[in-house]
Amino acid sequence: MLLYSFILLHLVAILYVISIASNDNPSVGFRIAESLLRESFGTIHMARPVRTEPVGDHYPHQPFLNSAVAFRSSLPEADVRSLLKEMELTLGRDDSKRRLHLVPIDLDIIVVAGRVVHPDYLRLPFLPPLVQEAIPPDWLEKDLVLQITKRNE
Repeated sequence: MLLYSFILLHLVAILYVISIASNDNPSVGFRIAESLLRESFGTIHMARPVRTEPVGDHYPHQPFLNSAVAFRSSLPEADVRSLLKEMELTLGRDDSKRRLHLVPIDLDIIVVAGRVVHPDYLRLPFLPPLVQEAIPPDWLEKDLVLQITKRNE
């Protein structure tokens, strides 16, 4: 019965990979976000965070800390997106910070069920390696994302 439950869970659970970024006290934001993600989704796998310079003119001052997080969930994409937006608000993302070009935390869905669903995957050169690192090697979906990456190189 336990094996059947394990197989069933993996058949209905969808792979999600999200990006996580911050330029406003990022070590604290990352730690709290990681905790909230574990509370909401259980087992998560986070790529090693990297510091990057801001992209574009929107955030001219502070470098960003970036990573990617993989998890499985049976929730539909819209529900996962809503949970991520709630987490952003909990961590202080609001208009007053935006006006100061500060991002306490940014959580975006990048991959759903092996499909890249966010343009940042191709726009930000540091993101594909983080996504690949976040997906554990024994997860079957890793092959799908690798194929997408190779097609777009």
